[in-house]
Amino acid sequence: MIIAAHGNYDRPEWQCDVWRSLLGARANHVFVLCPRGVRRPDSPSPDDVRFTYENNAALEREIDAGLAALSAAYSDFVDPGPVVHAGFSLGAIQGVAIAGRRPERSPRLVLIEGGHAAWKPEVVSAFAKIEGARVLFVCSQSGCAADARWAASRLEKAGVETKIAKSANVGHRYDGPVAETTRSALEWVFEGDARFEVEAKAPAPRP
Repeated sequence: MIIAAHGNYDRPEWQCDVWRSLLGARANHVFVLCPRGVRRPDSPSPDDVRFTYENNAALEREIDAGLAALSAAYSDFVDPGPVVHAGFSLGAIQGVAIAGRRPERSPRLVLIEGGHAAWKPEVVSAFAKIEGARVLFVCSQSGCAADARWAASRLEKAGVETKIAKSANVGHRYDGPVAETTRSALEWVFEGDARFEVEAKAPAPRP
């Protein structure tokens, strides 16, 4: 399971589209849950509605509800184990806060263009207690890369594995070259987790 949290003034459908593409063959057996958040009143038009997240607690509740709904609808196919939290910008910032409270649920994070300053000492300490924790930072802009190095240094000192993937500077975005850079680092994120093996088979139906 991957939680794909969008940025401010963004749309969940766009995140899901990009992540389905990034997963490739894995998309046949990995759910991608894209929490919507709340509608922004300054959306471009009624036909182009944009969303944000009120705060990390609200996002966490929406994720909980989404996971519960998926488990109820697809009980034979939803693994109860930990999820990968992938967040862009605001979704990355909020994801770090949630991971600090419940690191056992999302011990592996993909943080695209955000989620750096949120690594406060108490968050790092909580996250570092989880075996196999990993954080991938994906950056396009140079400022993001500098902030990612700062956050990665904190995490590595606490024993958390990190990786920084830098794309060409194409601005604050998650698609295009940034998506390709993310794709190139996903094997590292999924390493050791058999659920993400490309050859994985769907669970057998219950008797």
